[in-house]
Amino acid sequence: MKYFWTFFAALLLCAPVARAQDVRISNLAGFNFGVWNSATALNQQLSTTTVCAWKQNIGNNRYWINLDDGTVNGTFQLSNGLGNTVNFTVEWQRNGVGSWTAMTEGVETRFQKANQNAANDCTVGATSAKYRVSIPAANLAGKPPGIYTTQMNVFMRPD
Repeated sequence: MKYFWTFFAALLLCAPVARAQDVRISNLAGFNFGVWNSATALNQQLSTTTVCAWKQNIGNNRYWINLDDGTVNGTFQLSNGLGNTVNFTVEWQRNGVGSWTAMTEGVETRFQKANQNAANDCTVGATSAKYRVSIPAANLAGKPPGIYTTQMNVFMRPD
């Protein structure tokens, strides 16, 4: 009987540990692009926001981001609820500086260096990431007037 309990304890020690508490993303904000007038607006609509992508200071300093707007087709879309859609792009910038990484809807992308050593809400230390949404003017042209919306879910997990 003693052998059984020793084996059982070894199984418990080898079980993977839940790691949801090892990452946190905050300071996410919605975008309001206002009114687009095709007669006067020839450029893309662009908006950028800063976020806090924090990872517990254990192991490596990598994390994964997955952006999902529910379309399940690999593209980000706004919809007016009447079957009309407008495609848009989302890019992520690790550490809030440097090059931007194009994101694909529903696909995880790995990033280096989350804000490990700061407070988990980035009140101490630099904010660690940015994302921007871009709607090219060509994607808006010819669309019927209306209110186009979407909800994008942001998922973060440790590497």
